[in-house]
Amino acid sequence: MKIDLIIDLFDGNTIIYKNKEGIVLKEPNLICISKVDDQYYLNSVGSDINYEKINSSNSHIFNPILGGDVKNLEYSTIMLKTFLGKVKNKRLTLKPNALFITNCGNSKQFLANLKKLAKKSGIKKYKCIPRVVFFEKYINEKIKLKKNLLIVYLGEETTDIACVKDNFVIKGGHLNVGTNLMDTDIQNYIKKKHKININIDKVKDIRKKLITFIDGDERKAKIEIFDKNNRENKNIEISSMEIYFVIQNYLNTILPAIQTTINMCEPEMVNEIVENGIYVFGEITSLKGFSNHLNKILKMKINVFEDSEIIPILAAGKIIENKNLKTIIDIYN
Repeated sequence: MKIDLIIDLFDGNTIIYKNKEGIVLKEPNLICISKVDDQYYLNSVGSDINYEKINSSNSHIFNPILGGDVKNLEYSTIMLKTFLGKVKNKRLTLKPNALFITNCGNSKQFLANLKKLAKKSGIKKYKCIPRVVFFEKYINEKIKLKKNLLIVYLGEETTDIACVKDNFVIKGGHLNVGTNLMDTDIQNYIKKKHKININIDKVKDIRKKLITFIDGDERKAKIEIFDKNNRENKNIEISSMEIYFVIQNYLNTILPAIQTTINMCEPEMVNEIVENGIYVFGEITSLKGFSNHLNKILKMKINVFEDSEIIPILAAGKIIENKNLKTIIDIYN
């Protein structure tokens, strides 16, 4: 099956790769609907959402794809068709064949939802492959290990944890939680303490400035926020110690799952994992002290890769453009 598009839409953003052209779209998985005369209508999608012009009292912004699954088929279809419409302006075939990059450990319900989404969005034929398979491909190109690899992807809305070898997930699955857990905790904390609702982009900015994994590294940040209730700008100061609990809440969710995955592996696999360490991908790995913090807790070598959101789709793109590598796609029915 010839692949026209690679689509990664199951972790906060939709990224689309067009065969022989590269990445042609990256937008947030967001839908904005507004209420007029007791009826909701579609306001805007993805990057077209203008937060400054949206009236929060009668509008609702949400992600129709949560936890790596299609939670709202109607709006997921609208969103994907909108994104495909932008890509089709770039000389795309009317009904393209697609490769979907997904989480690992997908349920039958997920596969059924994906089938409906693909059909309703105008995808002719498709295949789906877990993103950890492409992370393995990336690692082996860099290091050429060809051994059992424990790969952890700390995404925005999902977390993948899997032992992978030779293009197959041996053990593992995914959690329906990501760094958005920290964002939600920060958002709720500010709402409770400062009586202000802030949008998620501002929350992410606060997280990047204040979250640190280095003991004693206390930070403070002054944040200017528009208070919609009083129609004025308001300056608030937040310290890293105030929101330290968000790190603990996040790690207390993620780390037991990593240890459980290791415990599920055969002794030979565990020996190779201990020898090579854990390969961790995700934006959060760029935070100061992250790898050392995980090393202390898990007692294992931690290999981190920053800017990893596009690694799977680029690795997949290299495969579909190289006839000698297409066996990886062919083995997934």
